[in-house]
Amino acid sequence: MSRAAWHARIECGGEVSGASFLVTSRTVLTCAHVVRNQDLAPLTVSFPNRRDLGALTA
Repeated sequence: MSRAAWHARIECGGEVSGASFLVTSRTVLTCAHVVRNQDLAPLTVSFPNRRDLGALTA
């Protein structure tokens, strides 16, 4: 199991939509299908290997 701090998780409406990764200190890259329905519910980004950071609204 990887423990990379740059792995990110995208959630839409409280459900996991997909994975992403941190490319800069303020930019996360993911696939289009992960955020396709983002207008239906708020998006949050979290870092499973850095739970101390909490979830961030995107």
